[in-house]
Amino acid sequence: MELDIVCALGPRSLEHLGFLEWTARALKSDSCDLNFKVVRSGLPRAQEIPEGFSVLGEVPPAKCGSFLHGSALNFALDHIQTEYVLFADVDAAILIKDWDKYFIDILESSDDIAVAGTAYPAWLSQYQKFPNVILAMFKTSVLKELRPDFTPEIVKNHVVRRHLRPDELGYYKLSKNRKGLMKCDTGFRLPKALGEAGYHGVPFRAYRCVPPQCRLPIVDLPIVVHNQRLCMNEYRHDGNLIATHLGESRDKGAKNKLTRIWRKRIRRYLIKRGLI
Repeated sequence: MELDIVCALGPRSLEHLGFLEWTARALKSDSCDLNFKVVRSGLPRAQEIPEGFSVLGEVPPAKCGSFLHGSALNFALDHIQTEYVLFADVDAAILIKDWDKYFIDILESSDDIAVAGTAYPAWLSQYQKFPNVILAMFKTSVLKELRPDFTPEIVKNHVVRRHLRPDELGYYKLSKNRKGLMKCDTGFRLPKALGEAGYHGVPFRAYRCVPPQCRLPIVDLPIVVHNQRLCMNEYRHDGNLIATHLGESRDKGAKNKLTRIWRKRIRRYLIKRGLI
């Protein structure tokens, strides 16, 4: 079986892409062949894409990184050639053996399930209890049928936070303390677009990267605690640790201290579990 993996490449993406690829290839099932497909979305033209990655094209310049990301995913829709597709942030990492089968088993469990993947944590103002595009597998047929718009809602090159209309509230399931105020970031239309068509998503719940919630080994705990709100979230489903996300990688290259801590924790976890 072949599986397309789509990534949007921004200014520092090549410093992270190889690590995502390593976890994906190391932990995939033997029956799966991965096709990494990338869209240039703010990546300087002087930076060459490594071998093994298929370049689908380039989206027009924009000042908002989230808009570039969403535009790249929209662009990729016409280039997906496999039954299922994984959309992945370059600063995500996979943590479960035979992950491709795990995702596909979820999608095949019901005709109504169109997507399975990471969900936003409750402490942020994005939509809740539905997969986002940090790391999510979709049924390609549903994406091509509905063609959801992945771009964020922006004003003056900034992502908008706005109060949801009454007809939107049921799809986005915001925490009560948000009082209907949601950040309309990349992929925010997904819950409503899929829900109106009768489809559902299976979310992988987000957990903080610090004790007692985390499962990845502790490295430099004071630094991790200081940055826990936005960085290194872990994602679980049915008790299984599925993935983790560095976060805010536009400001963090491979040599950044948080990046190095995050990767060290992942390697130690995979070694301890006998996964690599």
